[in-house]
Amino acid sequence: LWTALSAAMAKQTPTAGVEGCPEEEKEAATIKSLWARPSTRKHLSLYWVYSFLIITVDETFPLYCISKRSGLGVEEKVIGNLLSGAGSFYILIGYFLLTGLVDRFGFYKSMVIGSLFSIPTVSLIPLSLLTNRDVAEGSL
Repeated sequence: LWTALSAAMAKQTPTAGVEGCPEEEKEAATIKSLWARPSTRKHLSLYWVYSFLIITVDETFPLYCISKRSGLGVEEKVIGNLLSGAGSFYILIGYFLLTGLVDRFGFYKSMVIGSLFSIPTVSLIPLSLLTNRDVAEGSL
């Protein structure tokens, strides 16, 4: 998965010191010179937003599931089963979907698409409270 993303990104961005690159890219990079590039700022900003989204979901979803008062109130074993199922689903379709998106739109636009489609999906998680009404405690 990361190999496909790395290969797609390598096609889009020339590397310093490679033949055919502009002369200014052959100089040693400093933090100031990196931040001066609009493409670097754009990629880092998108990466930070995407990372924040992923970390937030990974950390808050188990807490939401285990909370008896304002969450689903399920046991740890059920949360593990949920996360295992989600991981299996991601493995099955993630590779094909992600490589297809990167091939069609490029690395940057694929991350934008992923971020934009993930945010509304994540915002639907609290709706699971409606589906978990009148269920025995500790189950879904």
